[in-house]
Amino acid sequence: MRIYRCITLGALLAASMLSLTVSGQSTRKFTANKSNDYGLVYSLPTTVADFSVTARKTVSKAGPYCNYAEKYLGLTNVVMKDSQKWDLVRVSASTHGVANSEQQYQMQFKQGQQVDISCAEDGRLIGINVIKAEDVAVAKDVAEKSVKQADVSVEAALSTQSGDILASQSVSKRAELAAQQIYRIRQSRNDYMTGEADQMPDGEAMKIIMQRLDEQERSLMVLFTGTVEQAEATKVFSFTPDENEVKDHVLCRISDYSGIVDRTDLSGEPVYVSFALLESATMPVNEKGEEKKVGKDAIIYNIPGRVAATARYKGQSVLNYEFACAQVGIQFGLEPSLFTDKKQPMRATFSPATGAVEVLTTSSQGTEE
Repeated sequence: MRIYRCITLGALLAASMLSLTVSGQSTRKFTANKSNDYGLVYSLPTTVADFSVTARKTVSKAGPYCNYAEKYLGLTNVVMKDSQKWDLVRVSASTHGVANSEQQYQMQFKQGQQVDISCAEDGRLIGINVIKAEDVAVAKDVAEKSVKQADVSVEAALSTQSGDILASQSVSKRAELAAQQIYRIRQSRNDYMTGEADQMPDGEAMKIIMQRLDEQERSLMVLFTGTVEQAEATKVFSFTPDENEVKDHVLCRISDYSGIVDRTDLSGEPVYVSFALLESATMPVNEKGEEKKVGKDAIIYNIPGRVAATARYKGQSVLNYEFACAQVGIQFGLEPSLFTDKKQPMRATFSPATGAVEVLTTSSQGTEE
C-alpha cells in the first residue's frame, strides 16, 4: 500500500536547473554535437493533486419590524436576527506536474541528428517532433463573488420611509403604518392592472408606474422580511502523493466567520481528504509474456499507477476522484531512432502531469499508445 503526504508547492517548484533552458512552453531545434555530448537533459514530472474548495457565505440581516411580520402581513418565514455563516458548496480536484529533480535523464542522439524537443519551463519533457502547449496549471484562489444580492438593503429601506411613519415613536405603530402602505401599493397595482384606476396611462408610462410600485413595495417589505445575501469563494490546496497512506487528513477548514481557512485554524469545521492506491504500474511484456528491457540510450518516460482521492465534510462524502500518478508508477523507454528517421520520423507527446506517453505516431499513421 502506498502512502501520501502533503508538501508545499513552493518546494516542488524549486527544481534544479537543467541543461536546456526554456521560457514558458517552447520548442527548440536541437542538434547533437560534442559540446552537449550529443544529448539533452530533461526531467520527468512529479504529479501534484490540486483540491479546489468552494464555500458560500450567507449574510442575513433582520428588518426592524420582523416581530410584526406575521401580525400585519401574515408572514412567518422572515429573518429574525442578524447572522453570518459559511457552508461548503463543493470540492473538485485536478492534477498538474512539476519537475522531479531526482528523475533527470539525458536524451541521447548521434552526431548530426536533428530533433524538435518541446519542454515545459521547468524542464519536463512535453513532446518530441511536435509542438504541444502545456494546458495544465495550478488554479489560483478565486476572490469572493456575489451569488445572491438583496434588491434593497435594510439601511436603504429605512431611509426611504415616509414622514408619517418616521414621526411615530412606537415601533409597533411604525410597523402598522408601513404595512398599511404596502396594502395601499398593492391596491393601486391591482387598480392599474384591472383598468379601475382613475387615470389609466398608456404604453411606457404604464410600465414605469408599475416598476415604481414594485420598488416601493420591495423597499417596505424588507423592513419586515429582512435580507439574505450570498457570496462564494474558492481556494486551492495542493497535495503530492508519496509512499505513505493518508486517512482523514485535514485539508482545510470552513469557518462561519472567515470562510475557507487553513487546516491549523481551529475556528472552522474540517474538510478531510484520504488517498489510496488503486492500481500499480507494470512493465510492458513481449509476445512471450516476458518483461521488456529498457534500451541503453532509451528516452525514459513514466508508466503511471492510479490513485483514489476522497474528501468528506461533516460526515458526508464530497469528492471521489481517481487520477494517474507518476509517483506510484515505473519508468520505461523509447528508442531515440524512432524520432530521427529521415523519411518518416515518429512524433510523441507526453502528459505534463504524469510523464506518460499520450500519443506516439507518425504524420501518416493513427495514434499508437
